[in-house]
Amino acid sequence: MEGEQTMAKQTTKSEKAMRTDLLDQLSAQGKTASYYVDLVDRYLFLRRTADALQKDIDERGPVVPITSGNGFTKTAPNESIRELKNTLSLMLVIIRDLNLREPAAAEDDDAAYLQ
Repeated sequence: MEGEQTMAKQTTKSEKAMRTDLLDQLSAQGKTASYYVDLVDRYLFLRRTADALQKDIDERGPVVPITSGNGFTKTAPNESIRELKNTLSLMLVIIRDLNLREPAAAEDDDAAYLQ
């Protein structure tokens, strides 16, 4: 649809700062190949996906109405919960495999990492 941005193209100031920080951590480890940059970009994509899934859970709740094949409405677990769990797991795998510390929202350099 016209005027809509895809999730892949949406970036925020905090996301740009997080990308820079993660790339700086990789650079300090001598990991500067495009493979590592791609993994950071994939991590940020997963972060945006997790945010969208969380928004869906917040808006629709843990149980959602669905229409069955025979036209009856019933309730079912919100699939976003399962997808959020899987997305967060993938994010942690990327951070751990790259030996990175995830940046926190703090501005202070000493407090800028989750311990």
